Amino acid sequence: MMVTLFFTGCATIRKLNPIESSTLEARRLTQQAESAIHKSNWDEAEQKLISAIEKNPEDNRARNVLSEVLWERGAIEAAVEQKSRAIELSGRRDPYNLTELGQMELSSGNAEAALDCADEAIQQDSSLADAWTLRGFALRDLGRPDLALDAYYRSLSIRNDDPRTRLEIARVYQQGGQPRRALAILNSAPKEAVASCPHFPDVCYLRGIVLRDLNRPADAVNELAAALENGCANDDLLLHLADAQ
Repeated sequence: MMVTLFFTGCATIRKLNPIESSTLEARRLTQQAESAIHKSNWDEAEQKLISAIEKNPEDNRARNVLSEVLWERGAIEAAVEQKSRAIELSGRRDPYNLTELGQMELSSGNAEAALDCADEAIQQDSSLADAWTLRGFALRDLGRPDLALDAYYRSLSIRNDDPRTRLEIARVYQQGGQPRRALAILNSAPKEAVASCPHFPDVCYLRGIVLRDLNRPADAVNELAAALENGCANDDLLLHLADAQ
């Protein structure tokens, strides 16, 4: 008697253990959270990520994304906590994540910790412009404008078209009583980049202050008026505008 065997070619399906199931569920929830972020559904994203971390507390990706959501919502201290834990769990001190952590630390008023993050990021990747800019911000807040200026120029040498870095350099010069140098650095920025950047009102405001310091009141009024028209939030703007007229 002939016996015919039929081979389906299918491997035996292994049932996932609880840890694997939790890991996959956490990954799924994180992906859903990222979709919610793209739609600016911050509440939904935060809840999905919290659930993901409950499923898998060791999920550094979920914690990393949650830190960004918390940052966006203004919960700076919680964002710092999640970002720090994400870096720890990743097993790698990634310079980009360190720079983001430093930016969060700086926003929470911890300039020393921000400087540490910047220095560690630079040690790993000295071509990272954002890390040099962060170093400059931290040194500025620590009362070291000379060293901050060096860091800003290093950042500018890497990313020459960054209006924010030029703005910070100009602030150092203006506050140091060097209005001509401040105006020169402000005017050296590509006009298209300045006009389209979110710091355009601040650039107009500082240029107005510098022009006032240079005894050019008419030009100062034009720049301060442009700052006001474009929504500059500086509390002293109207006072400086009146003073320049």
